[in-house]
Amino acid sequence: MLDITELDDMIYPQLRRHDLAQCALVSKKWHSLVIPHLWRDVSGESTYSIDCTMWAFFRMIREDYNAEKRYQELQDGEQSTQARSPLPLSALSKYGHLIRVLPDPNQISGPPEMLQHLLRHCHPDVQVKYFRMSIEAIDHESDNPWKEIVDFTLPRVRVLYIDINGTPRSSSISKWMDVLDRRSVVLERLRLNVRIPNMETKVEPMEHEPKTCTSLRELLFYRVEYNTGAEEFWSSLFRRCGRVEKLQVESWIGSVQRLAQGMLAYMPDLNEISLGHGNDEVIGLDDAAVGTLLSGSRKGWKVVRSRLYFGRAAIDALSKHTSTLELLDIWGCDATLSRRLGQVLSSCGNLHSLLSTDYDKCDPPHFCARIDYKAFIDLDPNTGAPKPWECEGTLKKLRVIITGIPHSDLEEGDNVEGAYPTGERREIQGRVYDRLARFINLETLCLGDHWSQESQDMDMSLRSGLGKLSGLKKLRKIGECGPGRGVGIKEVQWMVANWPSLRVVRGLERDEVRAWLEKNTDIDTLNYSSDS
Repeated sequence: MLDITELDDMIYPQLRRHDLAQCALVSKKWHSLVIPHLWRDVSGESTYSIDCTMWAFFRMIREDYNAEKRYQELQDGEQSTQARSPLPLSALSKYGHLIRVLPDPNQISGPPEMLQHLLRHCHPDVQVKYFRMSIEAIDHESDNPWKEIVDFTLPRVRVLYIDINGTPRSSSISKWMDVLDRRSVVLERLRLNVRIPNMETKVEPMEHEPKTCTSLRELLFYRVEYNTGAEEFWSSLFRRCGRVEKLQVESWIGSVQRLAQGMLAYMPDLNEISLGHGNDEVIGLDDAAVGTLLSGSRKGWKVVRSRLYFGRAAIDALSKHTSTLELLDIWGCDATLSRRLGQVLSSCGNLHSLLSTDYDKCDPPHFCARIDYKAFIDLDPNTGAPKPWECEGTLKKLRVIITGIPHSDLEEGDNVEGAYPTGERREIQGRVYDRLARFINLETLCLGDHWSQESQDMDMSLRSGLGKLSGLKKLRKIGECGPGRGVGIKEVQWMVANWPSLRVVRGLERDEVRAWLEKNTDIDTLNYSSDS
């Protein structure tokens, strides 16, 4: 395209497969330039599911394998004196040598010989994006067809999912550990499903000392039933995780104390933790367990994500990492601990994101961290102004529900016992906006939740204090601006005039407001999942 190989190698990988295919149809020259990039990675867009690209690729493999098989049967049936007609050149034969990244071999339905057929055509240095296997598969006999596939895949796999259920043979575990020591040179992510009964599971002695898996950066425990009878297995695993930076625990039954000990003893670079993500059923992770795991980083957590509400133990453990914390993504905490969470946030000098779980994946997002308005405002009793927070210059993304703001039951001038006057509500909201105005580098701001009634507590009208945010010149995304927020044409006109970087306004439900934005600006009013 540009006749500059280095630039082509930078541009083409950024394009979607559909766009690459369209480029390949432009001309013969473009075709020759694009085809290597189109065939380089045939693993699809998703790590764990099958998309259209993979279905087409699998169909091509099956047809090519069957065609070669029929050709061989026909040739074997002919007289040896007759000249053999050549097999027509297939797409796999023509372009297979360009393949550098394969999908999970288990997803290629068919006999092992079909996968062996594919591997014969691929580039010698081909890698496998994802591979799921049981621990016993590594102990196949040498004449088992899957033995060749397992032996081929393990040194080349990037993401490895191991099922260890029941009581595996000690030779299986030892051979798997040997793979980590000797052959897994590209393994980036190890995902484990472990259920070893309450009995001693021996690991056979190794011929060499355990080595750190140098490429392994992420360790994920999908479902674990921990017991003390498998101590040798856990010790053997942890000793190979010296370069791990990210830990994800989705479900863990039993004590997490041994895991926390392994984190401190063998994972010095650990700086990111995710708890409960990706698993609809979170089991075994109570507040004490979360607190124990949050105490397991020597380096200090940069990223903490959790689908669990934080209790006192979790927040106390989190408070020890305020100097390193950059992103906090939690569902919230008990209302009685809201002030404690506010104190933690005020001490995070590197914090750039406080988000709800799945903020950019839900459509619309409907989980959000909650902080009591008194804890968020955090007034200095001597000056009456908000106390300085260390993250005021670093925070870029903020999504919270400010709770406890009294509802306005009265119009100004009314006097009814038991109801809050409008003036008090506006005063509290004005204080909240005073705090928000101090986050001068904010790019994303969402003061609510699309579904929760609590989210209606915070207005976003000019008379409630929105005008105090005129200094947030970097703001690109604002939401939720739905019913009950007080967002009218005057408000969006003010946003456009004061926030030059604004690109997304989420949750607008008043047709006349949306119509004005669509007519006068290029701001996206419908996008619930953009992270721009």
